[in-house]
Amino acid sequence: MAYATASIIPEAIPYSKLTPHSQNVKVSIAVGGGEQFEQMAALAESRSVFVQNLKTFVEAYHLDGVDMDWEYPDPGQSSLKYLALMRELRAALPKKLLTTALIAYGVSMG
Repeated sequence: MAYATASIIPEAIPYSKLTPHSQNVKVSIAVGGGEQFEQMAALAESRSVFVQNLKTFVEAYHLDGVDMDWEYPDPGQSSLKYLALMRELRAALPKKLLTTALIAYGVSMG
């Protein structure tokens, strides 16, 4: 499921209508954005809070994993923060699916 809004409104998500597990379909939540990820990942404390909240959400709704969509982490400090976040998320959800994609080459994608 991917909700492309600035914030999640749990009441707006029809969890009670989700039946894919009974059909042998995996369900993940897609989480993404641009600048907000950079700010959140800058400090170990905010990364920890984010990871714990995401873990709680995944477990509460029996999801199979997380799809991370951090828009354009640059090759400098941003990429190191991204790596730290992914490692912390993997440690918190070791048996869940974790998908990421960083595909861009050459010209600026922004």
